[in-house]
Amino acid sequence: MDKTSPEAIWLTLAFGILASLLPAWMAIYVPLKDKLKSLLEARDEVLEPLKLDPPDATASLKWLLPRWSQSMVYGRQTVDPKLDAWLDSSKPIMIISGGPLVGKKRMAIEWADSLSPEWETGWLRPNKESGAVKRIAA
Repeated sequence: MDKTSPEAIWLTLAFGILASLLPAWMAIYVPLKDKLKSLLEARDEVLEPLKLDPPDATASLKWLLPRWSQSMVYGRQTVDPKLDAWLDSSKPIMIISGGPLVGKKRMAIEWADSLSPEWETGWLRPNKESGAVKRIAA
């Protein structure tokens, strides 16, 4: 390829543009990456994962708790649309009511787990209430 050919000129120009933009991109990207990392760490201090790793075999009673249950959830055809509608509304609170052992917590866990990744889900860690909403929202 001749140094004066159009391809050589375009390659030189493209390389020059990329070389001049790289420092600017790094100056923006690195601080944003560090800020995101610190925000995620702050979130994780107050919010533990919605679903935890299964308990070991010796803790068999834990399998009955909603967090680790392996059974399917049935009969939510009318409830999920109501929860989705609440999510799209401006109402800050949704109350899920029902008798004991009907699966309120399990239904809420499964529904929250089905949300898109832009939503934060999890359990509030004990004694971490102060500032939790700000950390999670950030």
